[in-house]
Amino acid sequence: MNVNPLLRSLLTLSLALEQVFVVFILILSSGGFRIILSSGILKACFYGSYAITFLLIIVRWKRFLRGISLGDKLPLILVAIALLSILWSDVPNVTQLKARELLGITLFATYFGTRYTLKEQFQLMSWTLGISAVLSLVCGVALRKYGVHPEALFDGAWRGIYLHKNILGTMMALSGVFFLLIARSPGKYNWLGWIGVALSFLLIIPAKSGGGRIVFFFLVLLIPLYKALRFRYNLLIFFAIVLVLSGAVASILFFDNFGLIFETLGKDATLTGRVPIWNMMFKQLEFRPWLGYAYGGFWRGWEGPSAYIWRHSNWRPNYGHNGYMDLLLELGWIGFAVFVLAFLMTIKRAFLCIRSTKSVEGLFPLLYLTHLGLGNLSESRLLDPNSMFWVLFVSISLLPIPDRSSTSENNLDASSSYKIQGQKNA
Repeated sequence: MNVNPLLRSLLTLSLALEQVFVVFILILSSGGFRIILSSGILKACFYGSYAITFLLIIVRWKRFLRGISLGDKLPLILVAIALLSILWSDVPNVTQLKARELLGITLFATYFGTRYTLKEQFQLMSWTLGISAVLSLVCGVALRKYGVHPEALFDGAWRGIYLHKNILGTMMALSGVFFLLIARSPGKYNWLGWIGVALSFLLIIPAKSGGGRIVFFFLVLLIPLYKALRFRYNLLIFFAIVLVLSGAVASILFFDNFGLIFETLGKDATLTGRVPIWNMMFKQLEFRPWLGYAYGGFWRGWEGPSAYIWRHSNWRPNYGHNGYMDLLLELGWIGFAVFVLAFLMTIKRAFLCIRSTKSVEGLFPLLYLTHLGLGNLSESRLLDPNSMFWVLFVSISLLPIPDRSSTSENNLDASSSYKIQGQKNA
């Protein structure tokens, strides 16, 4: 069937612009550009993206609904609980605002997860991380008033295009793993992957992010173990994976807390750290164990229940430095249980993805979930509004469960994801 060249060009342009839109929102939701964008412009960008996403979903509403029906519903149930928490929030206006943004970014996440195949998601994320790395390097070298922490507290640590060095470290750890997968894949462009790995690692060092270095190191160790799951299915591999993950958890809990002491206070290591904060958070949970303090309802400085922690701590955190603890305080044991179930079900999908594919992108879902799980031991990014981390979690939860009778990765392309015209399956 012959297609008018003008229509073909317009279609190609529209698809390219759609991908540019996706990459821009992914960078923005990762925390990028917030050092230069005012809160008003940032809010306008996100609310505009919600509207554009809604229009894109309408265009493909049938396949969108099919993708939702085949995916896991638990992350959406968790969002519903966050929305309903307005009913028991002490600050319903704050909860309503944050819940609205969470709903908007979840809309984008469901669009992303149902619009693109796993291979296309991997490619778009590679562009996102590559652009972020290059811009962070430029900011660190040439635009130091933006790319380097001005506070003496951080001793010249780089932050790139982000607000904080730990975000740069976290993003570059993820970037390094993505590009390592590309570098180890067959193809004439795998040399770009090695450049990406080198750039990501070089940015982790000046970021002085202990957590970023630890996560990157252990994810690299896990790549061959996860890859081995395709060929072997025995207790030895699972034991090795558990051993590596245990080492990662222990390293983060020890070294990250140790580093925080000297970063924030410069005092003796026995005086402070995250663990005392978590103990006090547990005490506050006793007052609202089942439903929590509502989404965005706990950390409100001196005006909220966080005042108890501020009064009894040597420092004044604005969040719990642990995503699991923050989620527990905001949505209680009920919300936390829903998240745990959602996380386990998403791990199952990621595991089946590894077993049913032979391509490098098949490793990405489980590696990302590991990155998310480890990162939230010392940071709080599980259910943040307008967060790329939530976007990827939801998109992975929407991966179709492959047919066990098939060993081809085509299942992941055909079931619930859409393909860009002209591209072949993974």
